[in-house]
Amino acid sequence: CACGKSNSIDHALTCKLGGYISLRHNHLRDTLSNLLGVVCKDVVSEPHLLPITTEELPRGTTLQSDARLDISCRGFFSALDKTFINVRVIHPNSFTNAHCILQKPLKNMYLSHEKEKKPNTSIEYCR
Repeated sequence: CACGKSNSIDHALTCKLGGYISLRHNHLRDTLSNLLGVVCKDVVSEPHLLPITTEELPRGTTLQSDARLDISCRGFFSALDKTFINVRVIHPNSFTNAHCILQKPLKNMYLSHEKEKKPNTSIEYCR
């Protein structure tokens, strides 16, 4: 691997230098975008966000001028609403998630990742 460690399936799925994390994320984003194109209007993959001026946003919000989401579409929740979707891929057997599985069920691990992601995407502000 590019990081110097021996390559294994678990390592390939968790190493940030190997590239598989981004490949899995981008493949899932593109597949979801294609599926949304069947049922929604105005589907855009990696849309640019509007520049931030003086808005007060929650902690953890990306403030760079080139900030992007994974997918935006119209008609997901209702006919004209624009919905923003941020894709997250996790590996439940990775070292960082293994302790979660031992302490709590798999469902709770997924919920904890969802809660961790929600404040950063400000889903309440997008609806």
